[in-house]
Amino acid sequence: MDAEPMRQPSGPLASSDALHGDDQVVRSLERPKTLTERVVRWATADTQAREHEVAARTVRRYRIRARSEARERARVSRLQATLLSDGLPADAVMLEARKQLKEIWRNMAIQSLPNRNPFHSDLEAAWKNKNKIDAIVAEARESKDLAQIPGLSDLMTAEMAMQTLGAEVCRLAQVAADDRFLTKESDDVDGATVTVVQHVSSGLRAQFIPCTEESSFGSIFSKPYNIASIDLDNKGNCPDWEVYVGLGIGTSIYRLGAKALPEIRWRTGDLTEFSSAVRRKLHHEDPYKWATYDCCWCKANLSQQWDVALPADFDGHS
Repeated sequence: MDAEPMRQPSGPLASSDALHGDDQVVRSLERPKTLTERVVRWATADTQAREHEVAARTVRRYRIRARSEARERARVSRLQATLLSDGLPADAVMLEARKQLKEIWRNMAIQSLPNRNPFHSDLEAAWKNKNKIDAIVAEARESKDLAQIPGLSDLMTAEMAMQTLGAEVCRLAQVAADDRFLTKESDDVDGATVTVVQHVSSGLRAQFIPCTEESSFGSIFSKPYNIASIDLDNKGNCPDWEVYVGLGIGTSIYRLGAKALPEIRWRTGDLTEFSSAVRRKLHHEDPYKWATYDCCWCKANLSQQWDVALPADFDGHS
């Protein structure tokens, strides 16, 4: 879903002003807060607006990363406090070792496998070899926590890395294989009726917003942390949603939402790297129903904009 790994920024976004508060830029790139604002913005988007959206998402991602790093520092402080009192039990040390090994591989994969879930079963060959496992273990042994948590260094081995990554691949494969989805109509912040589709095991979910007076196209809002859960057994705000993106769950959610609103065409909106990949796949399946920003065939063959194209205009689409 709408989530993506974070890279170190470069160029103008690398400055502290871009990351921490160029008020003029941030205010101009704020995400619309209501359905009407979102639809109007998407309906009138041009190339410059989309470039601004990409810049805004990058700023937001690095702010999220900064908060994540702050939480990580707080977690390590709590571990240290526990050690000073009673010491960590063996199972807690084991969990910490597994957490660090998975995080190391996830960060490595950002560079070589963008827009892919590093624990997708199709990507096992990327880490299931001696050189990569050795690199993961070597980085793990450089962790500052090794000297602070007794017993942690003993667990940073090639065998532990293989077991940890393999177990995570199996766990996520089971989550992705779950075909249970929930669908519910609910009211948006400004009173419009929207359809929410939620995957049970992962908690990933999206809002499907039908046509309005401002636009004849539907729009999709797929930030699970900003959408109330419709699962009565799991009312959380999906804090670990990023773990499950890139497994094919988002594609299934989009298909189900569109099935509930069969007459709607779906314009592109505020996309992340992962939702862009979903859009490209769905556009290839049905180019008339699903728009995407980067279709070479459409750019070369459509004599008019996607918005006003007819089904026959996509004959021969590939």
